[in-house]
Amino acid sequence: MSGFATEYMHINCLGDYTADCANSDLSLFTQMHGEAFLIHHGSLRKLQEPPAGASTLAFEGGGAKPEFYPREDFLVFPVKHRTGRGPSTDPIWVGREENNDVVVPDGSVSSVHAYFVVGKDGTYALQDLGSKNGSFIESQRVPSKDEGSAVELKVVSRVRFGSVMMTFLLARDFFDLVNTFSV
Repeated sequence: MSGFATEYMHINCLGDYTADCANSDLSLFTQMHGEAFLIHHGSLRKLQEPPAGASTLAFEGGGAKPEFYPREDFLVFPVKHRTGRGPSTDPIWVGREENNDVVVPDGSVSSVHAYFVVGKDGTYALQDLGSKNGSFIESQRVPSKDEGSAVELKVVSRVRFGSVMMTFLLARDFFDLVNTFSV
């Protein structure tokens, strides 16, 4: 396995949350893992390794689809500040580099690609940072900060950073999803 893939072996898959769902209620689960999640539709094998020294890659099309095992192949990205980061009013940074709050290890994702803003009412909005391959919610491009305001997400919104498609879920919906696949 390449250095790129082994570097990101700490990314959790859906099955990694089954014990916490089984042994806690939603409130405790949310305290442990956060209020929102992005679920990637496929395994780490589908993410693209950037060439050595390359910045963001432009992308085109897909390839053959490998066998799919939801408990192992749904990758989970909690949408929350990394431990020890700023207050909950600070943006939640998304990008390819390890210093982001949400790290998406794919060559089509910029080093610092976008950010989430959490409203006082618990809503989540997404703002692109002028990334090369863009950020999208339900096929609509999310404007960069100088082009417009952040776009609010709804539960089960399809979100795309570069070529990486994900689904946005709040904790209660993620908790239910994990329980569905833990049977």
